[in-house]
Amino acid sequence: MKAKLLILFLSMSFFANAQWEYVNALPETAYSMIVSNNNLYAGLSGGGVYKSMDNGNTWIAVNNGIQFGGAYIFSLASSNDSIYAGGFGEVCFSDNGGSNWSLLNLNLDLNNFVYALKLKGNYLFAGVGHGMDNGVYRKPVNGNVWSLMNSGLPENTGVNAFAIHNDLLFAGTNAGVYVSANDGDSWTFSGDGINPGLTVKSLITMSGNILAGTTNGVYVSSDNGINWVLSNGLPSNSVGVSFAKSDNQVVSGTYESAFSSADKGFNWNVISNEPYSIVSFYSMAFLDGYFYAGTGHGFSILRFAENVLSVPETDSKVNPDYSIFPNPFSSQTTFRVNIFLQNATLTAYNSFGQTVKQIENISGNSFDFSRDNLANGIYFIQLTQGNKILVADKLVVTNN
Repeated sequence: MKAKLLILFLSMSFFANAQWEYVNALPETAYSMIVSNNNLYAGLSGGGVYKSMDNGNTWIAVNNGIQFGGAYIFSLASSNDSIYAGGFGEVCFSDNGGSNWSLLNLNLDLNNFVYALKLKGNYLFAGVGHGMDNGVYRKPVNGNVWSLMNSGLPENTGVNAFAIHNDLLFAGTNAGVYVSANDGDSWTFSGDGINPGLTVKSLITMSGNILAGTTNGVYVSSDNGINWVLSNGLPSNSVGVSFAKSDNQVVSGTYESAFSSADKGFNWNVISNEPYSIVSFYSMAFLDGYFYAGTGHGFSILRFAENVLSVPETDSKVNPDYSIFPNPFSSQTTFRVNIFLQNATLTAYNSFGQTVKQIENISGNSFDFSRDNLANGIYFIQLTQGNKILVADKLVVTNN
């Protein structure tokens, strides 16, 4: 059975008028980008680290002491005045805004790429991939010894990204998302919804959600990584390689374009690439009202203003489709809605208006409803999210 939702709901419609503008070009592609003390830092593919103190308009090389692996910088991280840079088999450290760097003695073979860096408490974590010594490495911030922290991870899996959420450390790997509750001492696979064989290229947290950029689009978890759902609006098989966020928006960069979301990653709209045709967005950062991107378009740094993106329109009418099949049913039926639910609730009432069954914390766009102990008859259901009714319909339970 198919019907239209003729009720008020939070519309997730967006304007797609945002457009990237050219800011400057660097000597090589910016594979990584961070903001530290209101300055932009870009880690280049063979060009070391560059710094901008004027919102990307001019850049200077800050490479004194960076000598490893042809100065490929795959990852950057910062804490207060400290900046960390990961490259071929090594991590560098600067405590003076990049003016001088020192090696931190990870001492891996150059074929092992340091794709991710993260500071958590008293530890610095390095995610390594591409080589024969892949995994998570950890050292005390004020210590000198790195330890391999791979307990629970698949053997020699590459680690591409980190995120911290509710004091849990998440790792995006070539075999899905893994989580550690003990600062990397052990890892477990993070929930359902992301295939264990799917490569996770990037991670970010946004207003209680965790977003994973994968080789098959962006997945979102609203429950500490227990369950994940595939978001809507990115092309099929798009690769989410980078993220950046403001207070109200999150942007995902792919190998073909960039996309913005104002609902914490569940729905996305493309940000126009004109006049650049197809552009790979390798790295991103947010500073002073602008999203910045390191791209594959002539080593360009592009940006756009956050305020040109719309926010969700409230109290507007939408008419998305939903289906309940089979109906009538004898043991189980399936609901499908062409919007992404976030912690929705389905309540079933009998003919006297009494609640006979309730399903809470529904996320995604489909879920099952089991008969359990319901007797034959007609039941009235409401699917709600927040304080809004999304679906009001009836179910018929039979023995046939």
